[in-house]
Amino acid sequence: MSAECAEQANAAAVAAELSMTRADAMRADATRWHTEALGLSDAMRRALDEQRALIDAIAPTALAATRDIDDIRAHEHRLDGQLQASGDLLGAADRFLDEKAGQLRELAAGLGA
Repeated sequence: MSAECAEQANAAAVAAELSMTRADAMRADATRWHTEALGLSDAMRRALDEQRALIDAIAPTALAATRDIDDIRAHEHRLDGQLQASGDLLGAADRFLDEKAGQLRELAAGLGA
């Protein structure tokens, strides 16, 4: 292998390693954001539970309170769907990044790095 080819292979290997490092950082960010979303969801559930308890204690027979509870439950259901979608997206991103990292490793190996 000529020196120029070796230099190009080394440059490609360095670029591949940087790409893998970036992919790992993106995966870590996505995982952190998903974890934060889970924490926010739990906090919102607790707040919604507290709000439900207040409404139930203040006006257990009022139709308005019943409508508020139904709205809260519908919102909670939408949040659950969004959280599930976030988890699905994180899984897809993880699979995509794993695939790209594998391709970069194969490329680096093929270039003799």
